[in-house]
Order: sequence, then C-alpha cells, then structure tokens
Amino acid sequence: MWFLYVSIVVFNITAVFVKKNLRPNEFYVSILSGLLVSSFADRFTDKYNIYGLFDLYFIEAKSLLIYLGIYPAVTVLIIGIPLIVH
Repeated sequence: MWFLYVSIVVFNITAVFVKKNLRPNEFYVSILSGLLVSSFADRFTDKYNIYGLFDLYFIEAKSLLIYLGIYPAVTVLIIGIPLIVH
C-alpha cells in the first residue's frame, strides 16, 4: 500500500511541474473521458463476470485511489508532453 501512496505523490508532483502545451479544459475533458471509459469497461466486465474480481456492493479504497490519484496525473503527463518527431 505504501507503493501506491508514493506513486500517487510522485505522479501528481510530476504532473504539476511538467510544462503543459494544452489548455486546462482539454486536460479535464481527457481525464473525465478516460475515467468514463474505464468505468464502462469495469461495469461491462462486472456484468458478465469476466474477471471475477469485482464485488458489486462496495468500492475498494485501492481502486478508488488509483482512479482519482494516478489516472488524472498520468493523463496529464501523456497528453502534456509533446512528441519529438524528426
């Protein structure tokens, strides 16, 4: 669990200090659409019991920390860093 906390702190600090080339609303739209697609995928796999790992009636703290702590920061890092193409 400590690795999760350290990862959240490192990714969020890096996302705050990286140079951003897009407007903030483009980041928000990207983060929210990524969370929406992830939520749909989790609901689909839960409905058909594909993974067999999900419990219907409760949200694990670890998965909530990953969704709200790591996904937005990684999205900002992936979208915000320009690709160098020669």
